[in-house]
Amino acid sequence: LLDDDTNDKGADRLALADQVDTDELLGVGLLTVDGQATELSDLLADKPLVVNLWAQNCVPCVDEMPLLEQARAANPDLDFLGVDTQDPNLDRAKRLVTQTGITYPWVRDPDGNFFFAARAAGLPTTFLITPDGEIVASRTKAFSSLSELQGWIDRSRP
Repeated sequence: LLDDDTNDKGADRLALADQVDTDELLGVGLLTVDGQATELSDLLADKPLVVNLWAQNCVPCVDEMPLLEQARAANPDLDFLGVDTQDPNLDRAKRLVTQTGITYPWVRDPDGNFFFAARAAGLPTTFLITPDGEIVASRTKAFSSLSELQGWIDRSRP
């Protein structure tokens, strides 16, 4: 997916729409932390959703998680969701969530099906999705500061 570091939102939307089958992405099977089946379409609400794909063995992912929590607190008009992808150890993932202080919900993508449907090129990957399931921005690279993350949100906000 394209890195949305430009101010040309129209071009990014067109490129994303060409690369990701959003219907497929919304229907990919995920697991809640408690092991219940769910999918992204079940998790969309009336606010735009920031979706962050991470793995416990991805150092940039771990470093960025507290920034995402700070952005969640600063943007009450957005929902946030973590997607732990291809992690074999749920207990370690739970400990990581506690250590990084994230309070937003997260789900599991144990086989990487969501990662692959998202056409993610690496980790971490972050999306901004409208309440009706349209991907309006993506980024495959860790945010290095809260101001960088907030700038991406502000440029991408639907």
